[in-house]
Amino acid sequence: MFYRLKKFYIDRCVNSPAMRKRKGKQFVNLKDAKGIVLLYDADSLRNEKVMELIQKIGIQGNVQAWGYTNRNDNPSRDLVNIHILRPKNISFLGKPERPLEERFLSDDYDILIDLTMTELLPMKYLLGVSRTSCRCGYSKEGYDGLYDLEVSKMSGKKEDDLLQQILFYLTTIQTK
Repeated sequence: MFYRLKKFYIDRCVNSPAMRKRKGKQFVNLKDAKGIVLLYDADSLRNEKVMELIQKIGIQGNVQAWGYTNRNDNPSRDLVNIHILRPKNISFLGKPERPLEERFLSDDYDILIDLTMTELLPMKYLLGVSRTSCRCGYSKEGYDGLYDLEVSKMSGKKEDDLLQQILFYLTTIQTK
């Protein structure tokens, strides 16, 4: 019952013109990116796997990862560049607490890569309010207009496959 209320609220937030302040939509080549942020499902990916994915990106700039778990007792802990959101960090309506949202928005990223395969409302909120100029992710129902680069078909259904495909497109895009 409350899920639909939360979904309605998050959708209103991410589609609000005031909340969608961005640098300007533009495609960024992977080698020109100064910062990348990953959004992921912490219930399906552990910190070790996320570190592998961060290394796979292979840029010299700042790479951060933000995950969400449905459990308060998730054994994954925050690392320097990996942040885990838990239900205790989320408001009744599905929005991250103000300090976490401010921390997410405080860093300047050129590319956001959403590795979630299903809808996670806190991650959808962060995606919607992100100020990155290029947002990439897997095509999901209800995410219309949130991505600049959307992957709809993949050979596999895992985060690894999604990241590989997005990285392929980001390396082949000519921006100059």
